[in-house]
Amino acid sequence: MDRRIAPLFAIVLLSLAIGCVEPFDIPVRNEDVGFLVVDGYINTNTHTATVSLSRAIPLSSSAAFPRELNASVFIEEDGGEEIQLNDLSNGIYERTDMRFVNGKRFRLRLITASRREYTSEYIIAKNTPPIDSLSWSASPEGVTIKLDTEDPENKTKYYRWEFSETWKYDATFSSEYKLEHGFAVPRPPAEQVKTCYASEPSSQIITGSTINFTTDKFVDQEITVIPFLSQKTRLHYSILVKQYALSKEGYDYWQQLSINTESLGGLFDPQPSQLRGNITRSDDSDEPVIGYFDGGSVSEKRLFIEYRELPDYLQVIPINYECRQELMTLDSLHTLDNTYLLTHAVYWDFILVGYNYTPVECADCRQQGGTTQKPSFWPN
Repeated sequence: MDRRIAPLFAIVLLSLAIGCVEPFDIPVRNEDVGFLVVDGYINTNTHTATVSLSRAIPLSSSAAFPRELNASVFIEEDGGEEIQLNDLSNGIYERTDMRFVNGKRFRLRLITASRREYTSEYIIAKNTPPIDSLSWSASPEGVTIKLDTEDPENKTKYYRWEFSETWKYDATFSSEYKLEHGFAVPRPPAEQVKTCYASEPSSQIITGSTINFTTDKFVDQEITVIPFLSQKTRLHYSILVKQYALSKEGYDYWQQLSINTESLGGLFDPQPSQLRGNITRSDDSDEPVIGYFDGGSVSEKRLFIEYRELPDYLQVIPINYECRQELMTLDSLHTLDNTYLLTHAVYWDFILVGYNYTPVECADCRQQGGTTQKPSFWPN
């Protein structure tokens, strides 16, 4: 489950609480805004339970989302034992050695540092059917990622999908030299900064139901669209899609959250109190608590797309006119500062006269947020 969803809850909910067509100050005190935000899931594949706790803040605040620290978090099996999760000291609570079984009933119980107790409703860990296939199709608008899945037993009915993307990309120029003590020396392969890998988890909420279908089956279910000219498909792209089976209650919750996410917010839009999950405060059921506790197996499948596989009309790489190279002569190398990188050696009649240089953002791919470390799942 995407661990960034808790901050997403806070943003969505508080934008709904204060947003309207004309500026309007709603008299809400800061202490009234700090709803507990809970994101919890039991993964019966990996026998892992992970719970993220944080607090909502006003949308106008520039502060970081406050994590709920030093809580005691438990998973209780109906009629069975209670197991405490490990506190990872960052608002994340986890246990990786539990034997969760699909079909069993579990609930979440937690006690905050201020001694307030919260419990979820009991959930049944659901079996998720496998993703049969993950594919892509091209159009002038870009690349559409889609999947097929089916439950032959016709039991699932309610689904949710999330994904994470990883792509390989290059800087505009290759820095083949680096400056050491005023001299240009070849950059060793271990220090190359031409090629990077970037990753990004999904922020979309994607749900689907087959309740009105004759079969429990999705064909060409759209997951995401990579727009034309996106950096993601310029070299090599990968997407990992995860599929979750939901209960009717869980499906309704994610559907409502999706609707609220797409809304800009207004006085007549759904308010935070209407977006409640399955978690309540034990001695005050009226206190708003945001989030949902769920569990079951998780199905996943990965897809790779290479640039050369795209149709010709998508094989277009825009020119970065802001990136240029200029010549620096040998006697000027000592003036080069760390905002520039050397690229290539320049010769005149086989005599070295200097080196081309360019702004660091044009030759160091890490400046665009990626890393030169190739992911473990990446093909050779």
